[in-house]
This record gives sequence, structure tokens and C-alpha cells, in this order.
Amino acid sequence: MRKVLILVVVALVVVLLGIQFIPVEMKNPPVEDELSAPQEVKAILRRACYNCHSNETIWPWYGRVAPISWIFGYYVHEGRDEINFSTWGRLDPKRQIKMKKEIWEETEEREMPPWLYRFVEPGSRLSDGDLSLLRKWVFSQDLKKFNTYSYDHDDDNHESGGKRKRYQKRYRNDSKDSGKRYLTPVNNPTYKEECGGCHFAYQPELLPSGSWDKILAGLEDHFGEFIELDPDSKKIIAEYLKANAADHSSAKRAVKIMRSLGNRTPLRITDTPYIREKHHEVPVNVLMRDSIGSLSNCVACHTTAEKGIYDDDYVVIPQ
Repeated sequence: MRKVLILVVVALVVVLLGIQFIPVEMKNPPVEDELSAPQEVKAILRRACYNCHSNETIWPWYGRVAPISWIFGYYVHEGRDEINFSTWGRLDPKRQIKMKKEIWEETEEREMPPWLYRFVEPGSRLSDGDLSLLRKWVFSQDLKKFNTYSYDHDDDNHESGGKRKRYQKRYRNDSKDSGKRYLTPVNNPTYKEECGGCHFAYQPELLPSGSWDKILAGLEDHFGEFIELDPDSKKIIAEYLKANAADHSSAKRAVKIMRSLGNRTPLRITDTPYIREKHHEVPVNVLMRDSIGSLSNCVACHTTAEKGIYDDDYVVIPQ
């Protein structure tokens, strides 16, 4: 038994030494631009965000030891790809405002910095005072100007020739990232046919399983309509919705939906606090346009809703 234990320890040491020779890119490209923000806000971002979201990464000693170096390298690569404060000037003003809103959402819900980074770098933790300063910076006057411009001007919604303009952003098809960042597209034929025939086939992750149970139990008065489903179809749809509901999903949006709901099980997606908060800046008169109709008509503005992608980059407000 002792010999086996010694062999295992030796094997682990050999493997640990061997993986040190697997290279991890630890480069800091040139800083192109300096973020324009109050000094106190810059200090917070440098302390909590810059190590992964800039070209000024300070590579700690533990970040040079595999397998930790792989994790750290991954965080830096992904972080720069999402938001890079060292290339902030490449973004147009509207895009900068959108990115500021994303920063607030991630930090306010304690999604960022990641828990592992907060553990190894306690100084990166954000206090309530830090969050208050970030909120003030994000929801500044320029945000109000942007909202007015977005909803009132045709230039954001059409290209020359009358074609709709779609924001260009690299869509990563990596399954690991997609399953985490985006909702899963509807892939159940029965649900698509029976429910998608009358309205947009909403992803199950937009409501908890309890809500879907209540909806299916009340089909005799489905928002003013009588819906008849044969037992087999109803069973298939119920199983699909339950298995893929928000409370069974790890997608970021689904997690935020559940967090906003608590123990509530609303019948409407638009009654979800998270959804309402995300759309609170949209004027009522915009939602009442004939081209939209109501907040429940997701595909009217979210051009990639069927793919489970609800990012602002793909939003087009129709006239």
C-alpha cells in the first residue's frame, strides 16, 4: 500500500512539473487609449477590473504556475475580448454607454469580479460605496441623451436603401461559452408547432418551471384564448418546459431572472422584475407602435431572439 502511495505521489509530481512546460501567453499589448472617467471611478476599475479587462495586466506569481496559469490566462483572454479599457477609444459613444451598463449589471449582481479572483485578490472586492460611485458614473446624463437618440431617430434603425442596421459583434459559437452566456434556442418540434404557431416560441429559460406548470394548467383561458392540446402533445411540451426552465438553467440571463423572482411564479414573462427592469427605459409610446404592439413581442426588436441572444448589440427599434 505504501509503495502504491509513493508511486502516486511521484506520478503527480512528474505531471505537475511536466505541465509547467505548456506555454501560456502572458503578453500586454500597447495601451491605445485612457478611459475617460472620474479618478475615483478609475481607481475602482483598476483595482477590480483592469487585471483582466485591460492591456495593463499584472501577472502574479501564482498566475505563472500551471494549472492556475491556464485559468488566469483564460480570464484575461476572455476579459479583454469582452471589455478592454485599453482600447476603449475604438468604441463609438453609444457602444461605450452600453458597455458601461453591462459593467454596472455585472458588478451590481456580484458577478464581477469572479468569486475565484475575489478569493485570491481580496483587494478586488467591491464595497457598497464602490458600487454607489459606479452607478453614478454609469447612469449619467449621457445615458439619457443616448436613450432619446435611440428611440427618436431613424439613423439607428436603417441603413441606406431602407435596410435595417444590425450592430456587428463577434458571435462565438463555442458551446461552453454559448451555454453560459445565451439562452438555448427552442429545439422541441412539438412546442414549436403548437405554441410557435400563434406567437413567438419563448425559450423555457425565461420563466421558472412553476410558471410553465400554471400556464399549461390554465389553457382553457390562455390569456383570453381557449387552447386545446391532445394529451400526448401536452405531456411532451410540459416535460420540455420543465426540464429547460429558468430554475434548471445555468445561463446568466436565466439565473438573473430567478434571482429577481424569488419564490414568485408569474404567468407572463413581462411580469418578471428582471425583464421589466431591462426595459424600463423604453418609452410606452415606442412599445405601442404597430410594428411592436407590446413588450411581449420580443422578436419585434430583438433580431436574434430565436437564437436565444438578447444582447443590446442586436436590438433594432422598428418605426
